[in-house]
Amino acid sequence: MAFGFMNRPDMNFGFWVLVSATVLAIGLLLVWFCRMEDENNWMTLGLSLILGGALGNLIDRVRLHEVIDFLDVYVGSYHWPAFNVADASITVGAFMVGLNLFLKPPEKKSASPVDNR
Repeated sequence: MAFGFMNRPDMNFGFWVLVSATVLAIGLLLVWFCRMEDENNWMTLGLSLILGGALGNLIDRVRLHEVIDFLDVYVGSYHWPAFNVADASITVGAFMVGLNLFLKPPEKKSASPVDNR
């Protein structure tokens, strides 16, 4: 979590906080999926990437009590913190969802039909 914050083997409290937060986030994502009204492929793909990444990290955390970051990027002398495929998936998915929410035109409120009996 956030570059190893609370990710020490001797920190049992941190383990349960991270597992609980991940389960809560997965639940909220599933509720969001169920409430989606229109077929928005970019939003669906973004939420799917976030959900897949969260599930992948949760499986690692429960199984191994840690998430293994194995991608280490260097550009010259600049070093980006290590990450894994699930982290990249969550980041790309969040970017897609954010762009979709930001660029989505405002919904027009339709006038309710008048009942003329």
